[in-house]
Amino acid sequence: MSHQKRSILSSQNALIHRLLGHINVQSLYKSIKNKTFQHLELSDIDWGNLAQFQCVDSLQGKSRQHSHIVGSRVKHQEKYSNFEYIHSDLLGQISSPSTNTKAWFISFTDEAIRYRWVYKITDKRDTTILHILKSLIDYIRNQFKGNVLAFQFDRGSEFTNNIVRTYLAEKGISTFYTSVGDHQANGVAERLNLTLMNDCRTLLKTTNLLYHLWFYAVQFATLLKNSVYNDTLQSSARAKAGLPGRDIKNILPFGQPVIAHFTKLKTELKYRGEQGFALVPSSNSYGYQIYIPD
Repeated sequence: MSHQKRSILSSQNALIHRLLGHINVQSLYKSIKNKTFQHLELSDIDWGNLAQFQCVDSLQGKSRQHSHIVGSRVKHQEKYSNFEYIHSDLLGQISSPSTNTKAWFISFTDEAIRYRWVYKITDKRDTTILHILKSLIDYIRNQFKGNVLAFQFDRGSEFTNNIVRTYLAEKGISTFYTSVGDHQANGVAERLNLTLMNDCRTLLKTTNLLYHLWFYAVQFATLLKNSVYNDTLQSSARAKAGLPGRDIKNILPFGQPVIAHFTKLKTELKYRGEQGFALVPSSNSYGYQIYIPD
C-alpha cells in the first residue's frame, strides 16, 4: 500500500473519529458492527491502521490522574426495569471567561439501560431543581411510557431540600442518598459527569470554539453516548429504549464550519448566508443548532 493511500485512510479515520465526538476505537467498532448507527459500515474504516491512530486533542482533553473507583451498583437496583431507577448528579459551577457567566448541569442516567439526559441550569434554587425533575418525569412518561420509581442523589442541598423531597414523596417516588462523605456510592452519575466533561474539553479543544458553548459540547457527547454500543447491554441505550439507530447522515462533526441560510430578507441585495459552526441537532425541530459569531 502506498504512503499516499495510508494518508487518505488515516484522514478518513480521523474524520469519523471527530464526527462521532472522539469516540474510542473499541466503541466505534462494536457500534458499527451492531448497527447502532445508520449508513456507516465496517468497510468505511481502515481497521488495520488503527493501532497507530492517536488523537492529540483526545489525549489532552481527557487527561486525568489514575483513580481507583469501585463500582457502586448495589443489588437492590437490579430489580428495576427501564426508566424506573434514575441516577443523578450536578456538576459545576462552570465559569465561561468569554461571557463572564456561570452555570451548572444536571445529568440523569437510567439504571437499567444507561440512557442519559442532561439539563443546563443557571442557579441551584430548589424551584429550579424541582422544575427539571418534573420535566424529566413527564418526558419519560410521555415518550417512553415509563414510570420513575426512584432517584439516587448525593447529599447536596439541591436534592435534599424540603421542596424536592416533599414533591417526590407525594408522587410515591423513592429517594436514595449517598452516605455522608461517600461520593463513590453515586458512582454511576459521577462517572458520567466526568466522562462528559472530558468529552466537552476535547470537543472545544479540537474546534477552538469559545468556552461559553460548553453545554452544546456536553449535549453532543450525551447524544453519542446514547448511540454507541454498550458491552453490558449488548446493544446501545437508544436501541434498548426502543429508538432507531442514530442516522450518521444527520450528524455533523461538532464545530463543523457551515453556511447558515437566511430565510427572511428585507432586501434582495442582502447576502443569503452567514458562516457559522454546527453544534448539535435541534431538540425541537429537524434542523441543527448553529453558532454564528458576532
